[in-house]
Amino acid sequence: MNIFARFAKDESGATAIEYGLIAALISVAIITAITLLGGNLGTLFTGIAGRLNVTERREEQLAALPLSFTGSKRLLHHPLTTPRHARAWRSLYRWWSSHLSTIALLFFPFAMAFAASSDLLTMRISNKLVLLLVAGFALMALAIDLPLELVAMHIACALAVLVVGFAFFALGWIGGGDAKLAAATTLWLGFGLALPYLVYAALLGGVLTLGILALRQLPLTPLLARFVWLERLHDRKSGVPYGVALAIAGLLVYSNSAIFERLAA
Repeated sequence: MNIFARFAKDESGATAIEYGLIAALISVAIITAITLLGGNLGTLFTGIAGRLNVTERREEQLAALPLSFTGSKRLLHHPLTTPRHARAWRSLYRWWSSHLSTIALLFFPFAMAFAASSDLLTMRISNKLVLLLVAGFALMALAIDLPLELVAMHIACALAVLVVGFAFFALGWIGGGDAKLAAATTLWLGFGLALPYLVYAALLGGVLTLGILALRQLPLTPLLARFVWLERLHDRKSGVPYGVALAIAGLLVYSNSAIFERLAA
């Protein structure tokens, strides 16, 4: 089986201990350098977002307009819309605003929570979950009238992360499940939030790795050994469930994304 087929089928959410620590140390070094140079992390992220994502900033401003300019409510103002149809669209729009938007807003956090728990308990991140995130983004983009330019930039960002993730998988540094989860997450976030997301993931991965190393120094009591996932975490031969760090990092930056701001408006 070639490397591409193995990558497509691989759902491993385990990352080697040493690479989790290396990623964390690199992130700490970056943040320390920024601090010593008199800057701050927030300014760095803002500047990079401004350079990489001018189009996204413009589209976020358009997304902040009242919904009458975009989405289903535009049909209310169409000259061919009859009063009867207008009433139907108003009812549908009110239902969307009060119910579906809340469900849509929580879709990504629930997916991240499921990914984290799945990786923690099984060291696996299902391909079905990754596909669900991709499909969810596509539906959300249609539902909120996300401009095609912005959709294209999000897709380009996800593909870039996927390529890097594939390279790391080929080198044996991370699991295929981790690589695909990171790509699907950045599909929702875009270029402007990709860097803070990856830095937070590396830092959280380092903390997670140190915590697991500390756990493995302690004896596992018979009571705790009854839990298969704890016994797996305690095994020195197993890796780190890096999907937990990736998911938490995604939750930390999600509220700054164009999709979240559009749905929460």
